[in-house]
Amino acid sequence: MIRRLETLYPDSFTQVHRCILSYAGKTHLLNGYLSVNRPGIYRLVAQGEMGGTLFDIEQSRDSAPRLLKNPFNLSAGFIAGEVAGILSRIYLQTPPETALAARTGAGNPALLVQSSPWKQELYIFDGKSERLLSYTEFRREKKTWHIDYGYNEGGDMPVRMEIARKAPRYQLTIKVISNRKQ
Repeated sequence: MIRRLETLYPDSFTQVHRCILSYAGKTHLLNGYLSVNRPGIYRLVAQGEMGGTLFDIEQSRDSAPRLLKNPFNLSAGFIAGEVAGILSRIYLQTPPETALAARTGAGNPALLVQSSPWKQELYIFDGKSERLLSYTEFRREKKTWHIDYGYNEGGDMPVRMEIARKAPRYQLTIKVISNRKQ
């Protein structure tokens, strides 16, 4: 299953996203333009529904995310923490070889990672296609992140991600409009 995660995305690709963010009782529509070069480089430009850059963030291999543009003075901590966290969990994360293979109650294959004494990660796969179905992160036995993945029929790369975050509390739906290998 670790190999399946390593090949979930090509090493280099671009995507266009349509996103719905529900946060603090409000719903926001966003467009995202993403470029990824694995194993650790990305750039995301986020725009509002009427256009105009909300923020531009990049991460280079082995460095912290860097905010390139933030014309509306959005919370830099939120962008560097939450947006970068979403990107790394969806596109860059690979569990270590020490991950434990398991099965869910429904019989689906799973990987369990004990990242630290207080942090666990659970990857659940489809038993037939081996597609990644969900990722859940627990801290001190409380669910902090949950991501459900959706696919087009016959497709191997996720085209829809539903993200739920407990603190700060928000919901984010990402629909991939276009995928392009580079």
